[in-house]
Amino acid sequence: NLAQLERLDLCDNTFKSSSTAALFRVLNRTTRLRYLDLRDCSLDDEDVDGDGGGCGKVCHALFGASPPLEHLDLSGNGMTAKGAGAVADLVEDAGGTLKCLFVEENELTSVGVKKIARAIYSLTSADTTEDTAKGTNDESEEGNEQEGQESAPTRCALTHLKLGTNECGDIGARALVDAYRAGLGLPNLTSIDLNGNGFSSEYVSELERTFGDKLGEMDDNDDEAEYDDELDSEGEGEDEGPEEGGEDDDEDDVGRQVGGTEDVDRLADELKSMKVQMSHDLV
Repeated sequence: NLAQLERLDLCDNTFKSSSTAALFRVLNRTTRLRYLDLRDCSLDDEDVDGDGGGCGKVCHALFGASPPLEHLDLSGNGMTAKGAGAVADLVEDAGGTLKCLFVEENELTSVGVKKIARAIYSLTSADTTEDTAKGTNDESEEGNEQEGQESAPTRCALTHLKLGTNECGDIGARALVDAYRAGLGLPNLTSIDLNGNGFSSEYVSELERTFGDKLGEMDDNDDEAEYDDELDSEGEGEDEGPEEGGEDDDEDDVGRQVGGTEDVDRLADELKSMKVQMSHDLV
């Protein structure tokens, strides 16, 4: 029963159009999924037949299923800043459980990295606000506990973050530094990989001061890269929003319930020829 999946590893596969559509629908039902690896699966942001990009639709499917996701790898999929917006939404939605986010070897640029940094900041700053108000809400919390009602965790659970090789420059670096220093500063973070980008030597030093030994090697950083040249000081480039009539005009297939099991069966047939690792609890 694919709906019971807790772990799904499909890395290094190239999906056909039919299996890709089925994958999105299946992910929309994976309410127990904890581990998803879609590294190097050609899930780029190209809009095919008006259905939107692959990485974005994966995130939307997971958003709909709301699983207790702990590990997500979308590296090496040609994802741009547009797809990073969907990743950022998912980070906010799954912030209480998501521990490992790997989106390296894409084309996020500083714009996409900044979107993810803003999502991280929104989680840490929201938790700071809750901690500040905690003293005045103790009685209410005790009442909720007595009634068996517990609040869902809001603190950012990220322990490992990989954003290397994403054509990111100083604007993206600044956003990450600001997100880390604000709020609770990613309290659970143990490692962050930013290698292979284009930060100036000044910002490499700033990243080292901010993240300390949590920052991975920076030997492949290109301090002469000009990735941010077409962006303004706020890290905004060309408008990457939906084209006219592209947002909410037609309901995304990911968000719809489909009758029967034809899509699941089709995906299962496709997976037989792929390198797949799946685990689930049937009890």
